[in-house]
Amino acid sequence: MSRPPLIHQLARVDNLTAVFGSFGSPGISTIANHLAVATSARVIAPTHHNLRPLTSAQVDVISAAQLDKTLSDIGSDPVVIDAGACINLTKILSDRRASALWLSQSLICAKSIIYVVKANDNGMIYLSEFVSDFKKVINPPKILYVLNQQRFDRKGEVIQAKFLELIDSQIHVQVPYDRRSEQSQTRGLARFWRNTTFNKQIAKIGSH
Repeated sequence: MSRPPLIHQLARVDNLTAVFGSFGSPGISTIANHLAVATSARVIAPTHHNLRPLTSAQVDVISAAQLDKTLSDIGSDPVVIDAGACINLTKILSDRRASALWLSQSLICAKSIIYVVKANDNGMIYLSEFVSDFKKVINPPKILYVLNQQRFDRKGEVIQAKFLELIDSQIHVQVPYDRRSEQSQTRGLARFWRNTTFNKQIAKIGSH
């Protein structure tokens, strides 16, 4: 089964942001959810993802085959795509699986992308590979790197230094670890949520 030719005709959408991340990196959907709330955007998520955290934002769950039509009808309101895990973006264009179709269309259409990595050694290994591959992407969208679940101990400082070294001077945000991040919209922690460093960093992501 060949990939639909429409994928080669898709264009950037000014009000579209796609959230990618490394494998084994929790927080891709959580970042997408909270970014949508902070920017009054809706989320587009794929049917092939596992159960995602709840959110007060509008979430449209669709198949990869429906994504191109959905993107052509989104209008002028901000939209966040929960793109999912990927390290080698240049390889997904030749991948015939539905999950790769979702990733490639998200990449092609997004005006900007956010790449989330977990603040640990594996996250830095994945980030190194991603950064190297991203340099090969033709006409790439704007990118913002997120170091997620950052801790402020000695190990955390080492990871932070490696993160900054790998992304060089690229725009980035460091989001601190907070176990309540997935509960804030579903368990009545709104007062806490407004004042956390986590929320301030999400707002910073939205401002970019």
